[in-house]
Amino acid sequence: MFTIPAFPELGAIVAIACLLFAIASFFFSQRSRSNLFFALSTISAGIWIVVNTVVLPTVTENLDPLVKVSFVFGHLTLILIWCFAYYFTTNNLSKSFRTIHIFNILITVFSIVFVIVSQLIVTKSYYIGDALILEYGPLYILESIAFLFVFIITIVYLFRQFRIAEGLSKNQLRLFLVGFGLTASISLLTNLIYPFISKDANSSRVGPLGVIFYIAFTFYAVVRYRFLDIKLFIGRFTYYFVLSLIVLIAYRIVLLSNNFIWGSALDIRGMLTGAVFAFVFVAFYDNFKVFIQSRINSVLINPGFEPNEVIVNFNKTISTLLDYEEIAELLDQTILKTIRPNLISVFVKLEEKDKIILKTQSTENEVALNYNNIYKLWENSAYIPIFLDQIELEVPRKFSSAFHELSLVVEEMRQKKIKLILPIGMKENSNGILILGSKEGDSPYNTVQIKYIESLCEITALALMRAKLYEEVQEFNETLQQKVKDATLEVQSQNSKLSEALKVERDMLDVLGHELRTPLGTIRNAMGVMDLKYKNKQFTDTDLEGFLKIGTENIRREIQLLETILASAKIDNDKLDMNFEKVDSNDVIADSFEAYKYDAEKKGIKLIVTLPKEVVYSYADRLRIQQVMDNLVSNSIKYTLKGQVELKLADEGKYVRFSVSDTGEGIPEEDIAKLGTKFFRANMYLKSDGKIGDRRIVRPGGTGIGLYVVYQIVKYMYGEVKVTSKLGEGSTFSFTVLKHTDALEDKNSFILTGKNSVRTYNDETRESVF
Repeated sequence: MFTIPAFPELGAIVAIACLLFAIASFFFSQRSRSNLFFALSTISAGIWIVVNTVVLPTVTENLDPLVKVSFVFGHLTLILIWCFAYYFTTNNLSKSFRTIHIFNILITVFSIVFVIVSQLIVTKSYYIGDALILEYGPLYILESIAFLFVFIITIVYLFRQFRIAEGLSKNQLRLFLVGFGLTASISLLTNLIYPFISKDANSSRVGPLGVIFYIAFTFYAVVRYRFLDIKLFIGRFTYYFVLSLIVLIAYRIVLLSNNFIWGSALDIRGMLTGAVFAFVFVAFYDNFKVFIQSRINSVLINPGFEPNEVIVNFNKTISTLLDYEEIAELLDQTILKTIRPNLISVFVKLEEKDKIILKTQSTENEVALNYNNIYKLWENSAYIPIFLDQIELEVPRKFSSAFHELSLVVEEMRQKKIKLILPIGMKENSNGILILGSKEGDSPYNTVQIKYIESLCEITALALMRAKLYEEVQEFNETLQQKVKDATLEVQSQNSKLSEALKVERDMLDVLGHELRTPLGTIRNAMGVMDLKYKNKQFTDTDLEGFLKIGTENIRREIQLLETILASAKIDNDKLDMNFEKVDSNDVIADSFEAYKYDAEKKGIKLIVTLPKEVVYSYADRLRIQQVMDNLVSNSIKYTLKGQVELKLADEGKYVRFSVSDTGEGIPEEDIAKLGTKFFRANMYLKSDGKIGDRRIVRPGGTGIGLYVVYQIVKYMYGEVKVTSKLGEGSTFSFTVLKHTDALEDKNSFILTGKNSVRTYNDETRESVF
């Protein structure tokens, strides 16, 4: 057994270093759970060092409580380092590691409790000469196994996280892992393994000094790889140091004032002057604190500006801009005034009618990059900043799937001395790219500055989206106004057409009324003459024959007109009934001939019938087909002043064609397409300047609904109407109906009503589809 000397001075220095490091890591850096556990682990390590190197060597009696304190803070330091490692990076954690995290905490808590409340781990501690002797209890082995388990899990976890880490985090973890591994290995050897084998616990005085490696490697990570951001440490430390100095100076001023005024610093009358001084001090301290914080941020942490203030003003200004160039210019100028890089370029990508708009500014000359490579890199990996300094140390894992694109981008960055490339917006909402060169003095970008620039880019992306939305709204408003204008013109046009149609309909209703009254008036006059002659006993057989002809003809005209009106109403209401049957087509022609030969004779018109040698049978509604034929014959006689009207019948295979040709005045070519429209008549108005009020004089004869009914009935019978005409030479109206076959009569579904049954044949081949 040999004596191991204590190093109380060195232990005190290391403990103070731990305390300062802990304060810096938590109070002078960003608040987070990982920083909290790092600070607590460093404080715990400092206390552990003090107990083992400073306190234990100087105490000779009642050592048990101090030994328990040493064990407790040894366990506590290890579990706090585990918690720091766990929360520092949680990439791809499996459920098992989360379970182990809870298990580590539980076994450490049980170990600490057993150390404190029982004698089953260390039963007795005492000195023999200068040697510290520990007698171990039955649970020491279990306690050691629990400690080793947490240690091994921590090493394994740190190594695993080191393997999957990227860039700066990987380098930071490498140094932390080495420092912790050396410290923990030394501590295990000197404070756990050797004392158990030799029963000499003097080595525990040296073991805690292994924390020097932990502090040294961690400090190097801070300086070399911005672990916890050293600039922020210095700035925050300076901030609190200055404030503490002010409080100390104020305290000394109060003491000196009380001594000078009242003769004693503790005089009760000093409360009066102390209260006045305290009021003045608080008012001064609040303003001084804001001033110092602003100066520290602008001089040490972010020389020349205060990030939060700049971001607030930037957001306020950019929210009023709706022009892409102005937004890009504001971002450019804000970064120039704060970060002051030697090169800056803003690339704005906007898709507008298959074009890409580029807006680029630069401090020196325009920076032309292959932006497609940058977007390919981000699309194949992740939209994260491309930081040249970080990539030169180690390529981030997220870029591993796009190594080719990364190599192209990095090569361009080196050639054009670009340090940092950031996306303006994220993923599919990316509106552009921000390119930055070196800072003044070629100093590296720190974490706070990168986050500050990212915040500006995020605000800029929102502003660009707002500008784009505003532009789309403007275009939509213009389009909507044009559509409203077009729709208004269309409505006006339709209203004009409707007004014209209503006027035509009104005119034709007047004609229709006249047409309805004329036959009745003729019959009434004939009956009056008959009555007069009969009463005067002047009535002869010749008179009877003449008046009967007049009555019969006008009654037929009235019935025909009424049937046309009723058919038109049924067509408009989709209630026209059709009764298909086998029809003698020759008989239809003959009936029309007999019905209108008297009218033709009266006008001196020759009525001719041309029929095939054999009887042709149609498959149609007998009454409706007769109505169509009569209407066409009546119109031809009405509009033919001299010459002839010919009725023809032709067999066309699957169809039967009825034709009525005349030598009348003919129809203008532009009016032929309008035939069949309700109330339309060719040459409707007289060629005269005469008017009745605002209405033109309607040419007498015809209602304009006869042909409308003809066209619709033919459609209902699966046929078509054809019109050919030449002005001054006459017209030919023809229509087709289905030719009768036995197969048609077998199809019960063929007997249909309503417009839904119209045009069920192929319009090109005229072949029925049923």
